[in-house]
Amino acid sequence: MDRHISAVRHPIPDVPVIYFVEPNAKSLQNITADLQKGLYSPAYINFLSSIPRPLLEDFAAQTAAAGTAEHIAQLFDQYLNFIVAEPDLFSLGMQKEHTYWALNSAKTKDEELDYVVDRIVSGLFSVIVTMGAVARNTIP
Repeated sequence: MDRHISAVRHPIPDVPVIYFVEPNAKSLQNITADLQKGLYSPAYINFLSSIPRPLLEDFAAQTAAAGTAEHIAQLFDQYLNFIVAEPDLFSLGMQKEHTYWALNSAKTKDEELDYVVDRIVSGLFSVIVTMGAVARNTIP
């Protein structure tokens, strides 16, 4: 059964959960809340892209404060933040505001520009990792 991470769920004792989530603060807070409520155990957490170190440290602090570390079995970066349309065709799934116009507009704020560039780099890196051009165990 698949559920959105923000949907209301009921406890299922002794059943593992597999999370596939974007690495963001809201998702991590929802996971911590689920584990505090004892909804599932153990938890296998899979991030669709690489989790930034500061966010990982925040999650570790939340986990320690909530006392839910024993419920987390594994944590993975899956590098899946792209869409494959055909064997030789992929998309980063970026909306209109995150395209050529956003990169070249004088109206784009620096924070937005940083976000767009980071998303492009992360998506392209995911494609390269998936193609096997970069070994996963060599990633810092």
